[in-house]
Amino acid sequence: MFNFLVVSNTDAWEGFVYELIGRSRFGEYTSEIIRNRFSHFSSKAIEELKSFPTLFTYEGNDEKVKIGYIRSISTGKDSVRIEYEFESFVPEFTFSALASQINKLNIGKYEMSRTHWAVKDGDLFEILSQAGLIDKTVLHSPQLLGRVEDLRFKVALSFPGEKRDYVEEIANELKRSLPRGSVFYDKDFTSQLARPNLDTLLQKIYLENSDLDVVFLSSEYESKEWCGLEWRAIREHIKHKKYNSIMFMKFDDAQIPGVFSTDGYVDLNRWTSKEASQFIIERIRLNEADVKKESAEKVVGTNFLVAAEQIEVRLRSIDMRIIDELFEMKGGYVLDFTNATFVDFIKDFDVKADDAVFDEGQSKANRLRDYLRRASQKEVIKILQGLWEYREVILRHRDNEHLPNQRELFSRLLKRLGGNYVE
Repeated sequence: MFNFLVVSNTDAWEGFVYELIGRSRFGEYTSEIIRNRFSHFSSKAIEELKSFPTLFTYEGNDEKVKIGYIRSISTGKDSVRIEYEFESFVPEFTFSALASQINKLNIGKYEMSRTHWAVKDGDLFEILSQAGLIDKTVLHSPQLLGRVEDLRFKVALSFPGEKRDYVEEIANELKRSLPRGSVFYDKDFTSQLARPNLDTLLQKIYLENSDLDVVFLSSEYESKEWCGLEWRAIREHIKHKKYNSIMFMKFDDAQIPGVFSTDGYVDLNRWTSKEASQFIIERIRLNEADVKKESAEKVVGTNFLVAAEQIEVRLRSIDMRIIDELFEMKGGYVLDFTNATFVDFIKDFDVKADDAVFDEGQSKANRLRDYLRRASQKEVIKILQGLWEYREVILRHRDNEHLPNQRELFSRLLKRLGGNYVE
């Protein structure tokens, strides 16, 4: 995944701090499941967002783009404040350089005309490599992954040094099969692990930053000091019954305090390193399926009312056709509005001054369609009701209706969105 931040302020990315005004702008142009996963800004969500690489850019299709990471996130009543840092080895480029990769980046048609923070699914650095913006030789370099303490791993490997050759074969197989940056294998982060207080960092990685800890048990594991430190963090998962976060693999029958005869494990004397890596991948996939199921259940279960409101506000294609007909939007117009009177009309509904609906570079109809797709449920209802009232006034002299049962069709549309029937 990666963060995608688009802003109108032309010097927003010239410092190291930015404040996004309007928390509702977070998660725009983002899938519903991903938005629900991060929009509450829990401590876990913040750590995950910090682990994703970020595209920092400006509104427009030929503005400069920078790559980096978000280093801290804090929220206000209606704002999100971030501190950020750019990757010096990824040179700045213009957004037009990404033209061939727009679909892979999942960037919407009108997305570059609105200040917002999206979270996209995809391997950003792989896409940048395909666009020729970073060297393929450094694509899998750990330096592209960011700070180890901010990363979120699918799996972390805990093992004694005597078993490194075997574990390294597994690590390499996992890295070939999983998205880049998914595996914590200490050798990949040698420079970052050369620091004071390494014990607390490692415990954070195994306890908080990894979805699955794979423990390679052997007689050497029990006697190693660093393995003992990692094992303390891993045992905390057992204490809290987070059993899906742990996977045991055994080289021998050594007795390890905290591991019992009833605990399941993979016997590495029976399986090759490649086969063992496939078992790990299988566990990762099962864990991912559980997370997706939990996110989906939150959408239709405990958060049903919120999710329902988000779904309702999404106008269907048939709704947009009715709106086009009712408000005479063919040819780019909206009723009899000029650019100036359209802007005045929209301002009456407290739309933010920097909204793309005020951009006269597009037709009035396209600006209105885009706004209706992005706006909240209440905003959509207010705008549509206002347009209907205006239409009633200017079309009162017309006896015929070019769209049969207009009032009934419009009333049904408003009712589905949570509004009232028109009189």
